[in-house]
Amino acid sequence: MMLMAMHQKITSIFLLLLIFLFIFSCSNNDVPTCVDGIQNGGETGVDCGGYCRPCSCFNGIKDDNEDCIDCGGDCFPCEKITGRYADPVFQTYSRYSNLIYGTGITEPYGNERSLSFTFYEPEGDTVLQRPLIIMVGQTTYAEKADGSFFTDGINYVEDFVSKGYVIANIIGIRYWEERLPMTVDVYDRTAMRIRSDIRAAVRYFKKFAATYKVDTINIWLMGASGGAMASLHAAYIDESDLNEIEPDLSTYIMNDGGIDGNSEYKEFSSSVKGVISLSGMIFDVRIIDFGEPLLFSIIGKDDLYRPFGCESVQVNWIEKARFFCGPSAMEERMEEVGFDKDDYYFKLTEIPPADHYAPHDPSQCPECADEITDFIANKLGYCE
Repeated sequence: MMLMAMHQKITSIFLLLLIFLFIFSCSNNDVPTCVDGIQNGGETGVDCGGYCRPCSCFNGIKDDNEDCIDCGGDCFPCEKITGRYADPVFQTYSRYSNLIYGTGITEPYGNERSLSFTFYEPEGDTVLQRPLIIMVGQTTYAEKADGSFFTDGINYVEDFVSKGYVIANIIGIRYWEERLPMTVDVYDRTAMRIRSDIRAAVRYFKKFAATYKVDTINIWLMGASGGAMASLHAAYIDESDLNEIEPDLSTYIMNDGGIDGNSEYKEFSSSVKGVISLSGMIFDVRIIDFGEPLLFSIIGKDDLYRPFGCESVQVNWIEKARFFCGPSAMEERMEEVGFDKDDYYFKLTEIPPADHYAPHDPSQCPECADEITDFIANKLGYCE
């Protein structure tokens, strides 16, 4: 009798253990019922829904939070994009100079300046909607000692065009029309003004998307140094931020025509898909909110001009130190507000001298071009 009772007790414990293991296994997406070809185990469709992956992952449509059709988001990861947009497919390109995307009033003399760009596209390309990268080169926001405006192109143009992107390299923006150095006040005003110029360029390409064969869903900003800072503020400052950022910055924006400035085509949005920041920084991380543009940021490990967190930094053409936030602070903010881990990427270049200029130079960051285009290509929403 005692043996029988013990046997029943062991049997009961064994059954409870089996029930526990079944419940535990059902808390995972990899339960056996998700691959048995039968609608069971709480599924809302055959091998989908319930504890399995959403049924929308198998409907042949790009929906919900998928990156491409039936992959990414809550579905299985998308395969890495290869071919066009990730690898070189074009040998030559066409270049069109001195194109105008708007006009604006400069400071401090109130002159009207044409806002101009150079456009690059692959030769022989037949695609009617192509991702656009709007580039803003390194700039000090003012005249140099020789009276010229210091802005350079970004050395990745040829690489990106060979992969099928179209490029607008912004040349004409509203600099401060006096010599360096400048006060913090002047620096801030000019940064906000150039921010508006970049947003004007975005709207211009949305207006004339058919002319330039641009996919308006996939417009990206890419800036170097001061161009990166202006691009970051162009992408992330919106109406909801005007009460949070420094009052002077809000005033400068409102005095220049509001969130989108005084340029044309305000019937079009100034929003972009993402930002590529080369040695960039921002005034306030609170401008970054969930659902806003993606971000790929590169900075030299030994950059003396850019903070990694938030701190006062002495930039050599500003008369005194200014408070800025760098890449690690931006990364913390994106984590805090709920960005997916694969929607932002922060990279340190370490090849000596790994300084402020290293991310702008493919010889100092030979892997950067491919890493940037891999990031963009896998966020375009184009499926192979």
